[in-house]
Amino acid sequence: MKKSRVNSITYGAMMAALIGVLLFINRQFAGILDLYLFWIIPIPVIVYCVKFGLNRSLVLAAAIMGVALVVSTPVTLFYVAMSILAGIVYAWGVINDKNVLFLIGSVTLISLLIVILTEFVFAGFFGFNLVEDIAVLQETIADLFGDNPTGQYLLDNPNLLRNLLIISTVITSCLEGVLIHLISFIVLKRLNMKTPKMVPLTSIHAGIVIKLFVFAVLISQFLIIITKATQFVDIITVLLILVLYICAFFGYLLVLTWLEWKRVPRKSRIIYILLYVVLVFVGPYFIIGLGCADIYTNLRNTMAKEIASNGR
Repeated sequence: MKKSRVNSITYGAMMAALIGVLLFINRQFAGILDLYLFWIIPIPVIVYCVKFGLNRSLVLAAAIMGVALVVSTPVTLFYVAMSILAGIVYAWGVINDKNVLFLIGSVTLISLLIVILTEFVFAGFFGFNLVEDIAVLQETIADLFGDNPTGQYLLDNPNLLRNLLIISTVITSCLEGVLIHLISFIVLKRLNMKTPKMVPLTSIHAGIVIKLFVFAVLISQFLIIITKATQFVDIITVLLILVLYICAFFGYLLVLTWLEWKRVPRKSRIIYILLYVVLVFVGPYFIIGLGCADIYTNLRNTMAKEIASNGR
């Protein structure tokens, strides 16, 4: 017991010191690392909490906050506090064998809470201004597109730009949740510690809510095209981007299963995956079609069964 306590103190002091150095560097560079703290700080907190338990991790959290009070600005202090909260909640889920949805969802919700508090509720204190952000985005679009009709359409629809900013923050929060989950799994596995549950890709399928959502958005977009209605075009355009990401995810699962089904060599798979990533941006409707093929058919299940029957 005494040795375990000494180890926890040693590990805690080391992690608090490392985070302190990171925060000091961040302070020296005028908070340039603030945006990256949310997916850096939770990792050592998760490792410590899984190794020594929730109660001792609260001591580590207090130590990190004490260091942050000395070397950080109030804004950075807020990011640090929320990052610690994300790490503790995630580690609690790992310890209690929570499913992947809880693990990723908890981090995603905390990330969204950060955005809501910093950019909307206390925007003035944190130095954010949605109107100025939209103005900067308009300038960027004008520089990138020039007289292109697409760029002009975006410039003439500030509400669409605002909705795009909102949906981009939601997508970013989801990606942060996935990133922390994957990094945590790799680190905990390398340290021979308890790892979060991982769901086989072949077992991930779109639920009824996702199917109805994708169908409704695609039908709405089709009706807008044939009727040339403009009342809801801003909202549908933003939702169509969200559908693109959903379809890109399920299409990616279909591509991975196809690569395994065709016994494509591992080195060659990288080329297919890179091509798929490029198509997400240059061929969105093809990606949506591929995703719909996975969402609304049993194509991936059929390939997975054949793979399993061949002992792979």
